[in-house]
Amino acid sequence: MRLHFSVADTGTGTPPERLGDIFESFTQLEGYMTRSQGGLGLGLATCRKLVALMGGSLWAESSPGSGSVFHFIVPFARRLEAVRPEPRPRPPLPPSGTALLGLRILVAEDNLVNRRFVTRGLERQGCRVTAVEDGQQVLEALTREPCDLVLMDVQMPVLDGIEATRRIRAGHPGVAPGLPIVALTAHAMAGDEQWCLDAGMDAYVAKPVEMEDLVVVIRRVLAGAEPAKRPGGAA
Repeated sequence: MRLHFSVADTGTGTPPERLGDIFESFTQLEGYMTRSQGGLGLGLATCRKLVALMGGSLWAESSPGSGSVFHFIVPFARRLEAVRPEPRPRPPLPPSGTALLGLRILVAEDNLVNRRFVTRGLERQGCRVTAVEDGQQVLEALTREPCDLVLMDVQMPVLDGIEATRRIRAGHPGVAPGLPIVALTAHAMAGDEQWCLDAGMDAYVAKPVEMEDLVVVIRRVLAGAEPAKRPGGAA
C-alpha cells in the first residue's frame, strides 16, 4: 500500500528551473528568500533523505508568487486492525443515589498499595477516610468512632474480613450491627460473592478495584439499592 501526502504553502514560490536545486543541502534561492524566512537550507534535503529511507519519493510543484506544493509517496505494509474488546459497561447510578461528600468510611485492607489507592480515591470524592490493616483493627476503630460504611478486605491477618463482619452482625460491643459493609476481595470464583453476602456483607467489589464501580456500589448500598443479606436469609 502506498500513500500520497501533499503539503501546500503560501510562500513566494520557486521558478520551475530551480525546483531541482531546493532539495540540495545548504541551498537557498537568492531573490526569493527574505530575512524573516532565513534558515540553513537543510530542511528539504533532510526531508528527501528521510523519504528515501522509507522507500518513497519527494517532489515539488511551484511557480513564483503562487506558493508551492510538496508531494511525497511512501509505501506502508497493510496491518490487520487489532480487535479491541468492547468497553465494560458501567453499572447505572441509582436515580436517587447518596452523595459521598462528607461520608465517614473505614477502609480495611492489609496491602499498602491497595489501601492507599482506595483511600486517596475516596478522599477525592470528599469522603473522610480511616484506614486499618486487619479485622481486629476494624472492631477497635469502630468502637472508638462510628462510621457510615466499611470497605472490608476478605483476606487479612489477625482477623479476616469474613469473621470481622460476623462479629459486627452478631452485635460487637459499641458497633451498630446494621452498619453497611462492602467486601473488597480478589476472590472472583463462582460462589465467592454469595459467601461474602452470607457472612453479612451488603455488597461485593472484586479486585483490582475500579473507583467508578466502587463509588456506584457505595451509593447503591447507602441508598438501599442492595439490601444486606444476613446469615439465615434475613435481609
